[in-house]
Amino acid sequence: MNNPHHLMPCKAKPTEQMQKLLQWFESIGVHKFDVHLKKNSCIVSNTSKVAPVEKWITCHENIDVHRIYSLWGWIKAENAHQTDIYFRPHFQESHPVIFLDDLNLAQAYMVARYYASAVVQTSANNTHVWVKTTRPLHREERKAVQSHLSKKGFSDKGSVSGDHLGRMCGVMSHKRGCWVNAILFSTPRAYDPPLLDSTPHHGGGGGACFIFPRSPVPQ
Repeated sequence: MNNPHHLMPCKAKPTEQMQKLLQWFESIGVHKFDVHLKKNSCIVSNTSKVAPVEKWITCHENIDVHRIYSLWGWIKAENAHQTDIYFRPHFQESHPVIFLDDLNLAQAYMVARYYASAVVQTSANNTHVWVKTTRPLHREERKAVQSHLSKKGFSDKGSVSGDHLGRMCGVMSHKRGCWVNAILFSTPRAYDPPLLDSTPHHGGGGGACFIFPRSPVPQ
């Protein structure tokens, strides 16, 4: 019988990390993705002050993993020229996954130990965590659930849109000056999100948060 708290540390090469992350998504029933780029540049004004400029570019939407694989060489080349790479499950579809932003490593391990998760480390003590849910959620439902969890201390309150982009692993984060790594995949139960009112004018309310049976941070 499988250990319900099985953790699978990822120590793969950059391309393999990207593949493992996309394979994890496919294993939970997510098959279509969006890839966006954020170009970083600087403008020097007549006062000789350098002002950073960021420009979002929607490159490919509603594409499958094979298309992402075929784009990988181009993605790495763009990344080498001060471009940050982001992706998400296709925002117009329902998916059995939610996105948690800006969890520290202890929080990420806590979630991944008890809920099926993919943990992407974005800086020394910062992560994105994708969490499998027991049912597909449409965009407004994802927003309501992520907002609910952010109020409980899980996720950045500014990253609960329901279609938020996460960083692609295996590439450089130019914002942080470090590599983005997929560090952990876990296979416990899926998270059963509370039934929340996802209408825009009412917002979410009530329901259960994450439940951890015992001290969840691995030693």
